[in-house]
Amino acid sequence: MLNKKIIKYTSRLSFHSPWFIIIIFSGLGLIGILNHSMWRDELNPWLIVRDSESFGDLITNIHYEGHPLLWYFSLALLRRIVDNPIIMQIFHLAITVGSVTIFCLYSPFTYQQKFLFYFGFFPFYEYFLTSRNYAFSMLFVFGFCTFFFIQKKNLYLFGNFIRFTSK
Repeated sequence: MLNKKIIKYTSRLSFHSPWFIIIIFSGLGLIGILNHSMWRDELNPWLIVRDSESFGDLITNIHYEGHPLLWYFSLALLRRIVDNPIIMQIFHLAITVGSVTIFCLYSPFTYQQKFLFYFGFFPFYEYFLTSRNYAFSMLFVFGFCTFFFIQKKNLYLFGNFIRFTSK
């Protein structure tokens, strides 16, 4: 009896919805990211942030690092909330799910192409399970492409945005 109810309920679900990809990606990613033991290159920014006394000290400590400042500043704010590197993984999960949401809702690709792209090696493993600063890049690129597509009709505002941000 319960089996028939489950089959009846799941047959009504729309598996071709972009939210289906987002939910599956988030669930598998949460399981994967909580079972992933972080490597040295993932923990190095956390250790730099942990050992810095202030933001000025943080800037001094990351002088020779090759990663953007936004990742270190985000980790510094997260460290003020919780002093555990798992918060870095949860934050990374939120950034990547945000980029998945933007991509699935606004990209012109077919459902199968979106599904295959996001469960490929680079988006799912390199940019998602390993907690590095690459998730910001993916979020900003997809956000830029979405903004550019939406603002395609009004390129004057977009040009002014680029002109004022490049000064």
